[in-house]
Amino acid sequence: MLGGLIFGFGGLGDSYLFVKDQAIGDASIAQALAAQYALNIPFLLISITLAFMISAAFRSTTFSIVISLLISLAGFVIAIAMDGWAWTKYFVFSHTDLTQFLYGNPSVEGVTIGFSLVFIGLHLMIMHLISYPVFVKRDVV
Repeated sequence: MLGGLIFGFGGLGDSYLFVKDQAIGDASIAQALAAQYALNIPFLLISITLAFMISAAFRSTTFSIVISLLISLAGFVIAIAMDGWAWTKYFVFSHTDLTQFLYGNPSVEGVTIGFSLVFIGLHLMIMHLISYPVFVKRDVV
């Protein structure tokens, strides 16, 4: 946004080129940016829910933020390092970037966007089921 205010928004209509299924596709820069933001929401939800779960267990807000960011960054790196292993499709951070389905090169073969959304939803539900009773039991002043 700041870059657009400084340099102008004239380039939003330009083409964004990508390779999907061994063919070159194009979209406008505005469409690519909107898709990038929308399809990375699952990573944000996992990180926020993880921070909530850790903060419900411990009283330190700083600890929960630092640990959740560390786990998120380490999870992303581990997902890249595990590329090609059979059980990678059961690692939650392999599913948090949904742009892999838009551009046609999923990190794990045979995984669909439906499987990824259900898997992320299942993890979110489990994290909330763990953290909610602890949060309610704790005396919040």
